Amino acid sequence: REHVLRPPSPGTMAAAPSIEFAFATVSQMGHLKPLIPYMSELMRRGHRVTIFCDGGDKYVRELEGAGLGPSSPNTTIVSVHFSEVRGPSALRKEVGLLGILSKGGPLAMASAPLYEAVLGHYGGGSSTSSSSSSSSSSSSSSSAPPPAPFLR
Repeated sequence: REHVLRPPSPGTMAAAPSIEFAFATVSQMGHLKPLIPYMSELMRRGHRVTIFCDGGDKYVRELEGAGLGPSSPNTTIVSVHFSEVRGPSALRKEVGLLGILSKGGPLAMASAPLYEAVLGHYGGGSSTSSSSSSSSSSSSSSSAPPPAPFLR
């Protein structure tokens, strides 16, 4: 007799637990769009997706068009405020080459708001996020959040 392996029939296997996946992207559409198919597939499979990105209208419209907008029950969009993006030449004039390197390089400087937003959202520090309001006490009297460890 031949043995044939067949997938179990629907309903006979326990459902896999839902997992929260977090995606973070800088304030450029070309960095957000390639992530959308992955986020959509994870949502289709019943997982939760948290997206850390620029909260501007064009980004929200792009996510909504893919079914990942704020109205989706399994999606959380954490709006990240990115200051004006400055190119390497402007940064070099502003803080100097050693200043750029001491802060982790231009990529670290550009992505620092993401780092702060992720920490703030998950309870590890201050945040620029508008969708999570966890309270965290700080021993500093300054109202500005402390810099990321690699930016000190």
